[in-house]
Amino acid sequence: WAVASTEVAIGTPVMSIGHPDGLPRKYAGDAQVKEVMQSGTDAFRFSTNVDAFVGSSGSGVFDMSGEMVGILINGNRDYDDKGCAITYPQEQGREWATGAKLLLPYSSFPSPLAPSPPP
Repeated sequence: WAVASTEVAIGTPVMSIGHPDGLPRKYAGDAQVKEVMQSGTDAFRFSTNVDAFVGSSGSGVFDMSGEMVGILINGNRDYDDKGCAITYPQEQGREWATGAKLLLPYSSFPSPLAPSPPP
């Protein structure tokens, strides 16, 4: 995977992959960037209508080329106090993500799963 070196713009199509609420895997697509805040700073973040669930914080947000453009940090409530699902149209969804370019200094490290060279 690659980390985007630029900020996403409003209207950029995005998707996320995560493991929320104990689910094995959740793909959420058919979404776009709805708002950007603090552009040009380390505090850059954006909102999207990606249909992520509670527990998805830390999941990657990707553009359609597969570049990681953000990391989910906050979103709408998915359940009420009794555990019942709260539903709303996707266009009203608001999941917040930080910009992924802050990860660039770390993206050149070898994978921790890479096999060790033979002795």
